[in-house]
Amino acid sequence: MLLTYILIGTYLIYLRNSNFGFINKFDLIGDIHGHADELQQLLLKLGYEKKDGVFAHEDRKAFFVGDYIDRGPKIPETLEIVRTMVE
Repeated sequence: MLLTYILIGTYLIYLRNSNFGFINKFDLIGDIHGHADELQQLLLKLGYEKKDGVFAHEDRKAFFVGDYIDRGPKIPETLEIVRTMVE
């Protein structure tokens, strides 16, 4: 079952599909465009928790695609969120 959510006005897209055999559960987040506040809201809505400054989920992994910082009000903050989640 493929679920798609689009947060209107922020250009953030959320896709979750748990039917891929070797990829159990993942969240595909794209086109953040420097909107760190909206990214944080989306991550919290998806069940990610911030621990030691890093957003993480107990049994899912975030995949970031698209533009992170080509425009938007909080480019450094956006980079920090994404960087800490992928390291």
